[in-house]
Amino acid sequence: MELPELINLLTAAKTAEYEATANRLRLEGAILNHPDVIEKLKPEGTTSFKGTGLSIATGFTRSWDSEKLWELSTGIKEEFFPFKQSLTEDRKAAKNIEAEYPELWLQLASALTLKAKKPALSVKASS
Repeated sequence: MELPELINLLTAAKTAEYEATANRLRLEGAILNHPDVIEKLKPEGTTSFKGTGLSIATGFTRSWDSEKLWELSTGIKEEFFPFKQSLTEDRKAAKNIEAEYPELWLQLASALTLKAKKPALSVKASS
């Protein structure tokens, strides 16, 4: 095949890919806004829709303000500070602090930013 022909084929493939992506995003949006989905969708976790093969995973991306955490760490006992030296969250310890010590969690949460993750949709072929 000649180079111009390959370039034309690549351009056509990229256009088809762009159109397919736009269509997929439109369909995902329609599904996410469908009343049957909105009423059942969990804010965090996976929701399966029986008989459809559809599962939607939702959640949050957690990011912490390192400077604020360093400031807070000086006033909190090490065993109650759910971060490792690099200030990477120990999610299990953080959940425990949140459940068992709500006042302390309020202090820590002031350094937390939650950003909703893009919902991930998957469809399994029905058997």
